[in-house]
Amino acid sequence: TFWRGDGTWTTPAGGGTVTSVAAGTGLTASPSPITASGTISLSAARQTLPTTQVLTSGTTYTRPSADVLYIVITMTGAGGGGGGGNGSNVSSASSGGGAGGTCIHRINSPASSYSYVLGTAGSGGASGTGNGAAGTATTFNAGALVANGGGQGIGQGSNGTGGMGGTATGCNMANVTGGQGWTGFPNNGG
Repeated sequence: TFWRGDGTWTTPAGGGTVTSVAAGTGLTASPSPITASGTISLSAARQTLPTTQVLTSGTTYTRPSADVLYIVITMTGAGGGGGGGNGSNVSSASSGGGAGGTCIHRINSPASSYSYVLGTAGSGGASGTGNGAAGTATTFNAGALVANGGGQGIGQGSNGTGGMGGTATGCNMANVTGGQGWTGFPNNGG
């Protein structure tokens, strides 16, 4: 008997006898196959709720258990540093650094470990007209997945546009370009 899509119970037409039941993916049969009586249960991986790991240091991700069915990686490149400014000069302005790109990727049946590199934020520009530094890339799986860092902000006096957003490559769910840094607008006075 089963519940139909129209909201009623029904019994399938025909009849017969089940002579053997084997377990599929994520199931365990005891004995296997079941020919008379037995038990079918969920494997350990199917009984575990997803967890989140935030990696803020180190260089190696280690899968928490062999029962993990898949992992989803979300990573962002480091932001670029803003350009240096001079509070006494209002006729020109510095710009902000760009945001890092973001990469989202799913790996089914993951390996036991993967290497990664965390991006480093770009430093801000020196006071006055110093340009900021670009952020560096965050990578996973020996560089197969890349979230590039944001571009540098331009120092005061250049009235440059903000640093470009970093790109992302290699990901199967999303490759998102980071936002561009804010362009500094001088106060020309009145």
